[in-house]
Order: sequence, then structure tokens, then C-alpha cells
Amino acid sequence: MNSHKSLKDYFTKRRTSEKIYLVLSWIFKFGFILLFFHYIFVVDFASVIRTTILLVIIFLVPILDMYYDIAIPAFLDLIMTLAIFLHIFGMEFGIYDKFYYYDSVLHTFSSMVLATLIMVSLFVIERNYSKIQMSINLIALFTVFTTMALGVVWEIGEFLMDQFLGTTTQPDLYDTMMDLILDTLGAIIVVVVFTLALHKGMGSAMEDFDESIKVKMEKLEDKG
Repeated sequence: MNSHKSLKDYFTKRRTSEKIYLVLSWIFKFGFILLFFHYIFVVDFASVIRTTILLVIIFLVPILDMYYDIAIPAFLDLIMTLAIFLHIFGMEFGIYDKFYYYDSVLHTFSSMVLATLIMVSLFVIERNYSKIQMSINLIALFTVFTTMALGVVWEIGEFLMDQFLGTTTQPDLYDTMMDLILDTLGAIIVVVVFTLALHKGMGSAMEDFDESIKVKMEKLEDKG
């Protein structure tokens, strides 16, 4: 297992296929940063807060990799960054208003990204931490419910922003309910695909992630 202690190592000590995903991910990261600085100077306070939170999130994966040696697959980093970038891009250029289906498609995609992160993480932790015993069906069920719950938290956050900061993230009840339904649908798609994919074995990137979690869990169990 390679250890990524610097930004250079973070890129060079990856498999070739992983490097491609990383490059694409960082292109979107830099694009997000440009939009972030634009928000600071010309957009309202509520948007700045939300964008700042999302900015922190998109750098969690490289931080976990470089400083904690957790080799999260670059593909997961890419799709997470892409989902967040497309959200801000859509807000900045009014795509949500120009194309009515943009919100539904992106919301479904985002829920699939979230469900993927949850299920993959649970799967490798369960494999490598003896104190947690979960069947793949239980992991799938937990993934769906957790994705739904986080979707509810997101909708509550949008409601509070609309009430106290004057935003209009929730135009009506239909929009809120559709978002929650799409959260559920996206999670179900992920657990079905992931469960079927497991029959073909883990890919190389997943094996790296699995090994890095194994090391962390062994240290945790030794301390316990």
C-alpha cells in the first residue's frame, strides 16, 4: 500500500486509470474554486455559506488520502466533485431555471453519488472490522435509509434557508417531495448495481481502498 504524503505523491503513486480520474476531478475542483471566488464578491450571503460548505466537502477525499492514507477510489472523488460542481454551475448560469429537468437529473445523480459513498464505505469497513457484522443485504438497506435520511436533512436545511435568509430553494411541496423520491430512487439503483457488481469481484481501486481501511481497522482493534 502506497502512502500519499504530498500532492505530488497523491498523483504519481496512483494506478494509470486512477490518475485519469484524478486529473478530471481536479479540473472540476479548480472550476469550482473560480465559481467560489465569484460568489464571494457578487452573490448573497446565503449562497456564500452554502458554497463554502461544498468547497470543504470536495477536498475531503484528497485530505483523507494525503494525511490519513485512506485510498478512496479516484472515481468516487470524481463523481462527488462533479455532482457538486454541476450544482453550483447550474445555479451560477441559471440552468435550473432554463431546463426544468436539470434539477431532477442532478438530484438523482447526487443521491446516487451519496449512496455509493455510503455503501462502499460500509462494505470495506464491515470486511475489515471484526466488531461490525453486516450482510450485504443489511448494508444495502442501511444505505437506502441513510441516503433518504440525509435527503430529509438537506430539505430541512433548504427550508430553513428560505425562511431565514430569503432564498427560494423550495418553490413548492411538489419540488420537495420529488427531491425525496429521487433520493430514494437513486439509492435503490446504487444498491442493486453494487450488489450485482460484487459477484464479479472488487476492482483494483477498490482493493487499494479495502487495504487502506484494513490497516486503519487493525490499528483501531489493537488500541481496543
